[in-house]
Amino acid sequence: MQQIADWLKELGMYQYAQRFAENGISFAALRHLIDQDLKDIGVLLGHRRIMLAAIQELAARAPSAPAPTEPARKDDAERRQLTVMFTHLVGSTALSTKHRVWCCLTSRYKESTLAPVLRYSWRLAKWPRRARRLKGAKI
Repeated sequence: MQQIADWLKELGMYQYAQRFAENGISFAALRHLIDQDLKDIGVLLGHRRIMLAAIQELAARAPSAPAPTEPARKDDAERRQLTVMFTHLVGSTALSTKHRVWCCLTSRYKESTLAPVLRYSWRLAKWPRRARRLKGAKI
């Protein structure tokens, strides 16, 4: 806030330093002030005009800093369609006790479901290495 007080003193309007401090106006906020803002904190019309002109001079003198780069937002990621398929083999519990039949059945199932994936150049994210063991099943 000392910068603001020094700036106001330079303009010959030090009497407004307390009002600027009470309203939390920092040197960085100066360039965003408009006439109505100054009026709201009680600056006289003539003084408002002088202050606004001085603020414009400050903005012209200050080197324009490059705009801060915003980090990429997480929701700007590439969107892709995702299809998830959950299936259940009817009678699989009873078949799981017969190891050979179970392996043959799941192998054919994988081949038949993999065909459209290969035909349309889709990608599989994960293919289970082996069927989940069912509770009490002898595999």
